[in-house]
Amino acid sequence: MTIVRLEAWVTQTAYKSAVTFTVGGAEASVHHLWLRVTDSDGYRGLSETIVKPAWTGLDGATALAAVEHLLWPRMAGVDLDRANAAVQALRGLPLLHAAVGHALLDLAGPRPGRSVDVASVLTRDTPQAMGKVATGLRDAHGITAIKMKAGQGLKVDAASLSAIRQGIGADASLSLDANSAYGVEDGLELCRIAADHGAEFVEDPWPLSPDQATRDAIARATLPICADRPLNDATQGQAMLDRGAAILAIKPNRIGPDAATAVENAANTNGARGVAAMFGEGCLGALQQVRNVRGDMAFEAAHWLDLDAPIGVHGMAISNGQLFTPQGRAADLVDMAELQAKSIQSWEVHNA
Repeated sequence: MTIVRLEAWVTQTAYKSAVTFTVGGAEASVHHLWLRVTDSDGYRGLSETIVKPAWTGLDGATALAAVEHLLWPRMAGVDLDRANAAVQALRGLPLLHAAVGHALLDLAGPRPGRSVDVASVLTRDTPQAMGKVATGLRDAHGITAIKMKAGQGLKVDAASLSAIRQGIGADASLSLDANSAYGVEDGLELCRIAADHGAEFVEDPWPLSPDQATRDAIARATLPICADRPLNDATQGQAMLDRGAAILAIKPNRIGPDAATAVENAANTNGARGVAAMFGEGCLGALQQVRNVRGDMAFEAAHWLDLDAPIGVHGMAISNGQLFTPQGRAADLVDMAELQAKSIQSWEVHNA
């Protein structure tokens, strides 16, 4: 079977309330690129990836231009393997690797359903607000695994940890992500503070690099260190493991499913762990996480709960701290009429 049609849409979905990201600042809404691929047998595959210049280097308009000028010429009239290889060969554009990789995997065949423990990522806010959100997640969805975005200063971070711990209970899972906000010494102090609050690990407490300085600093940490920001491609997982990282952030929606699998395999081979980490996913993005990460920790796949009326996936729900995903192709689980009605930009070509 060969690819005969390619369609793309960009949607803008409001947050229920503005969220503050370390990279990008306060935001009231999020944009996603949706890619649908059709083959010569009439089957379709669908993907969703975030488009945010500060994270992915492309906005909606430039993403659609890339679909037209970079993707379609490489995918038209060829089989799935050749199309994927051609797109993966594009350097410096992991957004396209993710969009095409997920769509082609969906096109390849229906996937089974699955249930996984789910964690929620709390973006920066006041300690009182973060504690209130944590309590609300526990009461409404049974979520007791929380990753807290740190980097507001050690005193504020400590107060936020206390408020969240009070909200979710002494035995619940808690971790931190500082997004490289601190220098080494303050990052090590953050690890000590986090350990005092029963946290399991700290992600990117200071800027991590595949060098001796990072190896020396990680050796001094009182908690396991998770590497995220350096993992821009499939090769960097092993590099960070060699510097002492005990956990790797697995982000198929950031670097694509093939590269994410390579990173997770490196973690497993070296006796480390992998966490399916949040990357601004809507409902379909969360499904893509669950379908493309094996995972041995709670999946950070609850970001869509922060969105106001996101485009849904039929049969997907969070209950009692678990995410339940349906079987089938994503292309058959998303309401295309809703997607098209909510799109703010689109592009399509067919008859390869």
